[in-house]
Amino acid sequence: MNKLLKFFIICAMAFCVGLGLMLGGIFSGGVDGINKVAEKHDWLAGSPGKMQITTMNDMDFDSVETAGQVELVLIGTEFMTTDSDWHLPDSLASTIKENIPEEGTVLICHGKNVAAPECNVENGVLKIEGGSPDGGVVSMNFSSDDGVPKVVVFCGDKKLKNIATSNNWCDVTMLGNSFENASISGSNNDVFMEAVRSGGLKIDGECTDVSLHGDFHGTTDITTSDSDVHIETCINRAEYAMDVVSEYGDIELDNGEVEIDEYPWKYSCEGGPNKIKVKNSYGDVKVYYGDTLYQ
Repeated sequence: MNKLLKFFIICAMAFCVGLGLMLGGIFSGGVDGINKVAEKHDWLAGSPGKMQITTMNDMDFDSVETAGQVELVLIGTEFMTTDSDWHLPDSLASTIKENIPEEGTVLICHGKNVAAPECNVENGVLKIEGGSPDGGVVSMNFSSDDGVPKVVVFCGDKKLKNIATSNNWCDVTMLGNSFENASISGSNNDVFMEAVRSGGLKIDGECTDVSLHGDFHGTTDITTSDSDVHIETCINRAEYAMDVVSEYGDIELDNGEVEIDEYPWKYSCEGGPNKIKVKNSYGDVKVYYGDTLYQ
């Protein structure tokens, strides 16, 4: 039997199993029926259920650390308005907008059937610990909100000393924040920053799309693969040294003034006092600077 035929047989078997699970869920009472079956069988995970929100007020911290299965959203003063969507599901954002939190508020958001992340402050560090994804579990999630818990931190004007995250399949979002240093690691996730001001930033990911917008001082060091990297900085080109490698991906700098789309896919130059360093594979890298950003 040739390999192609085996491949189609496996695909057909997977389709039949998925169809059987779907029909079984429907005839046993839809999502509620699936949840009841999931209670008896460890290999099946039901719907995360309606999003639950726990509010922690007046949290006193100057750094943030996360680990485990949890998405992090940091929100500064500029984005603490009803006009912001905070990159959250519409249903969750609309619920929060009913009463916009004050600076220092931490919201722990998770599905009814999903364990809540643990949050506490130790020596000025807000520590967030989520669970780990279960291997070998089939998730039947028909909810409008996904099953990954989220921690939304309303930082206001607070300048954070350190931000450290380490989690897979979980996005990291920073909106209008200012921080001295940040270290982000993980895989199969997105890192999105809007209107941030950083003193130093390191991102180490795999299949991690990176989109950064703001003022990036010090060293911005990004390593990822099978992803795109897009940086827009308000600082002028002359203020940066560059070291960019994008194996099998295009490089575009200075709003298109520098384009590299063939081997070797790399570019470096002297400058300062800041540095942008990117190492990517199978993805494009684009960097726009303050003096060319809006041309």
